[in-house]
Amino acid sequence: MRFGLDGVPLRGKKSGIGHYTLELARALAALAPEHEFEIVSPDAFSSPLSSAPNLHFTDTRARGLQRRYWWPIGLPLYCRRASFALFHGTNFDLPYWSSCPRVLTIHDLSLLLFPQTHEEHLVRRARRVLPLKLTEKSLLAADVMRLTLQPPRGEMLNRLPGQYLDVLLPQAKRRAFSIANAPHTGTTIELHVRHVAGLLVDHQGERAGQNHLNARTRQFGFPP
Repeated sequence: MRFGLDGVPLRGKKSGIGHYTLELARALAALAPEHEFEIVSPDAFSSPLSSAPNLHFTDTRARGLQRRYWWPIGLPLYCRRASFALFHGTNFDLPYWSSCPRVLTIHDLSLLLFPQTHEEHLVRRARRVLPLKLTEKSLLAADVMRLTLQPPRGEMLNRLPGQYLDVLLPQAKRRAFSIANAPHTGTTIELHVRHVAGLLVDHQGERAGQNHLNARTRQFGFPP
């Protein structure tokens, strides 16, 4: 069987997560010599890395959209070509869609649990609060509106299938919506909103006075 691991932590100078990724891959290769293990990166590794015969380091030399959108496009396409039995994300990230099972390592939740111990910009990044522009709206039924939301250029909401979106409202209010489109369809977010007077759309299906929303994905994807 063939297994993939995230090689992004090995692109630059190795940090603790880089050492973790490398030593984990070496240990797995030694424990299971009958299987193949592949560490995958969108570009070159920081230095030559010695390995066992069944441990491989792959620089996919991703270009264009596959490099810019490595997690939603480049890596999922490579996983499909490689026919991995499983992919291990060693540093908080996974390919957004994949035909193979995926395992994720989360090293630290203190940004979410103890935000007061971190710099504010890092906490904001971890919570992924983004302004989303309302770019399109259309009626799906008499009381259901489809809203298409676009993040700022170069940004995207990391999400998994079935995850919820928290829309942050004035007066510290919020409302959660199930994201209607699959992660691999692109950077836009699609919501199917049933009639909620005065929130996003009124009873006639018109905008409620604004075309920008602040939103974030609900932690772990659970509904409210």
